Amino acid sequence: MPKLFETLQKKLRPINELQDGYIASDFDLNPDVNIAFKPPKPAAVLVPIVERDGQYNVIFTRRSFYLRAHAGQISFPGGRLDEIDENIVQTAMREAYEEIGLEDKYIEPIGIGDNYLSGTNYLITPVIAKINPNAKFIANKSEVDEIFEIPFDIVFNASNFEIREYHLQKIPRKFYAFNYKKYLIWGVTAGLIFNLTKRICNDEN
Repeated sequence: MPKLFETLQKKLRPINELQDGYIASDFDLNPDVNIAFKPPKPAAVLVPIVERDGQYNVIFTRRSFYLRAHAGQISFPGGRLDEIDENIVQTAMREAYEEIGLEDKYIEPIGIGDNYLSGTNYLITPVIAKINPNAKFIANKSEVDEIFEIPFDIVFNASNFEIREYHLQKIPRKFYAFNYKKYLIWGVTAGLIFNLTKRICNDEN
């Protein structure tokens, strides 16, 4: 296993060590917002990392502009836990196949990050995985407009993030964001990455 993946495996939780509750959330930057008292809905995203010509890249999707929720936003493949899923890792892998045609045989899960609570009350488990560079991607056009890659060192670099603000019903809300070329990564995806960055770059882990 290349050095990066060995390092990540040491920093992350084992894939069989599931976590109760959450470490970070959309509410961290907005402590005045009331967190829902309903039990959150379990979900997972796959954080796919591939090595190409000595460079590690993170694979992202741009959601279809025709979706009712989060249309056109940048995200990882993922979704809520389904009754057919044996565990949350399988959820991430199933969603990756459904969204971008990524077959299980090309995925090697290496660890999971801390759970992240979204503002829509999803408890999201990030599943970090090594992807075989021979994998073929086929975008499900009903869900995904584009599949693209960003270098790992750019994605997982806290100095590239900034805190922005928008108004929801005239109330200011803050969120993490970073730009890469024509792409703006923000909201849940950026918050999840920012939290992962703290775990990966923490020398005490």
